[in-house]
Amino acid sequence: MSIGWAVAEYLHNSAEHAAKTLFATHYHELTELAERLPGAQNYQITATEREGEVVFLHRLERGRASKSYGIEVARLAGLPPVVLANAREVLARLERYELDVFADDENVALQKAVSRAARRKAVAQASLFDLASEPQMNADER
Repeated sequence: MSIGWAVAEYLHNSAEHAAKTLFATHYHELTELAERLPGAQNYQITATEREGEVVFLHRLERGRASKSYGIEVARLAGLPPVVLANAREVLARLERYELDVFADDENVALQKAVSRAARRKAVAQASLFDLASEPQMNADER
C-alpha cells in the first residue's frame, strides 16, 4: 500500500512524469489521496448484494467504494475455497486492527519465508521511470 501511495503522489506531483493514470486497488486507504491531491479523483465500479451474493453492476460512478469486494472477485476468478476462507479470516483480523495478523502457529512458515526473503540481496532492476528517458529503437535496430 505504501508503494502505491508513493507512486500515486509521484505521478501527481511530477511535471516530468505527469499523466492521466487509472489506479485500481482494493486498498481503501488510498482513496484518501483524492482529498489530499487536487488532481486525484475517486471512482468505483458499483456492486450490490442480493441473497448473500455480490452482483457487480458494471457501472462506473464517482466516489469511493463503501467496501471491498476483493475476496468475491477472487472467488469469481476461481481461487480455491480454502484460500478464500483464509482470506476472510485474515480480513476479519485486519478489521479488528490486530497488529500481528500472522501470529498463530499455522503461519509460522509464512513468517519465516518472509524473513528469509527480506534478508536476501536485492537483484538490480531497471527503474520504470529510467526507461522513459532511454532513446527509442526503431524497427531495424530491434
